[in-house]
Amino acid sequence: MARYWQENRADPLAVIDLKNLTVSQINRLQSLDLLAYRLLCRLGCYRYQDVAKIPTSGLYSLLWDIPSTEHRQIITSLRNRSLIECHQGEYWLHPVIRAEAISRLRASADWEITNQKAAEFWTDSIQQITAFKDAIQALEAYYHYIEINEFEQAGKVIIKSRNNQWRQYLPLGSTLYRMGCVQPLISLINQVINTTHNYNLSELYNILGDLYWITGKINLATACQQKTIQLATQSLKSLTHQQENKHKVYYLRMLEVDSLLSIGLYQLDLWELEASSKLFQQVIDKAQNTDHQSWAEKALICLALVNSYSGFDDKACEAVKLASQTISTELNEYTGRHAYFIQMLGQTYLNLGDYVQATQMFTTALNFAETSHYTQVKAKSLSGIGQTYCKKLEFELALTYHTQAIELLDKIGAKCDLAVAYFQIGLTYQRLQSPASKDAFDLAIDIFRQMQAPKQVLRVKKSYFTEFS
Repeated sequence: MARYWQENRADPLAVIDLKNLTVSQINRLQSLDLLAYRLLCRLGCYRYQDVAKIPTSGLYSLLWDIPSTEHRQIITSLRNRSLIECHQGEYWLHPVIRAEAISRLRASADWEITNQKAAEFWTDSIQQITAFKDAIQALEAYYHYIEINEFEQAGKVIIKSRNNQWRQYLPLGSTLYRMGCVQPLISLINQVINTTHNYNLSELYNILGDLYWITGKINLATACQQKTIQLATQSLKSLTHQQENKHKVYYLRMLEVDSLLSIGLYQLDLWELEASSKLFQQVIDKAQNTDHQSWAEKALICLALVNSYSGFDDKACEAVKLASQTISTELNEYTGRHAYFIQMLGQTYLNLGDYVQATQMFTTALNFAETSHYTQVKAKSLSGIGQTYCKKLEFELALTYHTQAIELLDKIGAKCDLAVAYFQIGLTYQRLQSPASKDAFDLAIDIFRQMQAPKQVLRVKKSYFTEFS
């Protein structure tokens, strides 16, 4: 079949011949080996796109109604007839065979249950996410549920939590976001968000908010987090026996403080320093000395950064000291789960003029990010190192790091951080008295305007004034 396709695919009539050949072979299989025929049709449900090959266990999962003692014989029957491709224990269908198989499957009584079994297989096959391929494989279950209009179940795929390479227990959507999968995930969540019940909906909005944030849609991001808080609050009120639902109560209150922290970060990116400061303090007040203490510690690091931007160096130093224990523990455990906040601490040290500590924090965050494929943190850390070199008047090195950061941020569509990176490379060019600074500043202003961030636009324009005055 493969050789035939290779030799004749350029001939339009050959495609018809190939389809006729396929149909005749599958019809023959149906009459000679009904069990193998059923498996072939069921194999049509797999997409063979993001995950191109299916392990043997994926075939076994589609033989739920057949005794396990017969599984190998059925697969061998398909292999002997060259109706299924195989290499090193992994299987796939030729596109023409897959098209005929899925057409027959859709017309059969097995359509829904086959997709359910396939979705369960993908979900159960990934217990821990340590690489991008694990996350993509776990996401395959989403597409099977969409095929049979099980939108609630599709939403649950995105919010199903697993241990990951940061030693965190995070929803699949959050892990994919960290790995740079942004735009596709926005579409997937929006496809199911209006058909999901409140308890799951609150977490979907929480993830969607961060996705909109990274793409520069701050208003939409804020609205999503506000919706999360609203839904979480409603759910808490409806829990009449909170003592019996301790985990659910913990989870809903976690969503509240996490959403507040996120809105604070969004305001910081808009350069609304006073508003972000109030939100971070609100998180500290709500979470300190509770089961959500770690959110208070994160907010403290954020508050230190805001104070360093605002010129409140004493307050910034005090907050950094209070946060140092958390960071020290993180560095000793080498988990990388707080990598985002480590690079924020690096930025704080940079603003306070401590370039040694700044470099250490940025480098540590960068190492964590490279190990765990956390693209956004990698780019922000590179940009931070570039700023440090610029402060030390090592401009060529600064430009190298800023350029790397811009390439990464542009690749994942991280608009907020991209605008800041253009601003920083513009400042570096400005120190070199290069006309390239104007182009960089213009790009930053354009993105900030798209984000509806007037204070950021003003901040960049002040640098224009400094350059040309």
